[in-house]
Amino acid sequence: GEILNVRTVHNGKLNMFEIHRADCLKDKSEKEVLVRWKEKSKQTKEKNGTIIKILKFRQKRSIRVNNIKDFLQGKTLTETVYDHNINLYLQEAKLEKKEIPFSRSKTIKPNNEQKEFFGDATLIIKIADIRLGEDEKGIKVFSKGIYKAFVKNPPARQSEFIFGDCSCDKITDETLEVPIFDSSRREVMSEDSPIAQKLTEFISYNVDVLRKELEKEDNDRRKKEKDEDLRKEADKIKEFLNKAFREQGLELQKRTAKARGTIDQKDNLVPELGETKIVVGKDFNVNIVEGDEGANIYDGPGDGEGGDDEGSKGKGKLEKTPESTENTGKEKKSKRKKTGGGFNIEF
Repeated sequence: GEILNVRTVHNGKLNMFEIHRADCLKDKSEKEVLVRWKEKSKQTKEKNGTIIKILKFRQKRSIRVNNIKDFLQGKTLTETVYDHNINLYLQEAKLEKKEIPFSRSKTIKPNNEQKEFFGDATLIIKIADIRLGEDEKGIKVFSKGIYKAFVKNPPARQSEFIFGDCSCDKITDETLEVPIFDSSRREVMSEDSPIAQKLTEFISYNVDVLRKELEKEDNDRRKKEKDEDLRKEADKIKEFLNKAFREQGLELQKRTAKARGTIDQKDNLVPELGETKIVVGKDFNVNIVEGDEGANIYDGPGDGEGGDDEGSKGKGKLEKTPESTENTGKEKKSKRKKTGGGFNIEF
């Protein structure tokens, strides 16, 4: 802009000043910038607060309000330097701090060698529950509670879920020979500073360690899902082959029985695996109807001199009935034979 206008009220006093771009272009601007006071310590009954205006915007491009909003919500409002909650408005709309949901976090402190470079620091890395936006994938760097820089995550798998913040007060030490930051406002620390280099290495290394852990967890999960899919597919193929195997076995039994001359059809005598039949028993009343299921129905003792012979197997089928009858039965399931062949599938 051409003009920066600042209006602030504190403890019943109003101060307002402007800084003009034209004044910054003068020779003396390298040492000092002219502050044009509009109001100075004027008594007022207004509440505390500050309004900053950028007037006569110079660029032809439109102002991206959403970008400003994201910065204020995600970075400015996360600062901890304030001893009270601040109210921040953008175009008269109050802004709230942007909270990113996360599943777990990890707190890391530098070792003694690292402390010799950048002093004490605290790095907190978090795992987000959702994929992060481009301006969220990384670690925010604070000094004395004020947001100073942003260390982006490397473009690798699982990086889109990692975010956090690092607090290091030494990076705002004005006595340093090489400044930590340049004047570009690019939210990055200077590559010329050994302190900035070591702090960036400390952050990037620990982010990558956690990223590799997440990558391994994801690979293990995918392998488990793949193994489960293969197991289900193997079960389908096994069932298909074994069904055909059983059908061929039944066909062979029928042919064998026919060749021996014992019975023309043997389908009913060899029930499918797991099929339930009603046979002679004492659980419930049954009626004898036409059919031939090999349900252990006997004609009874013969009239000849054989005496105690139980008789021969009859051609009958048992049906459950609620009525009282002379015959009783029970349910019987066919069981898997311990031997008899079949197929198993493994990938």
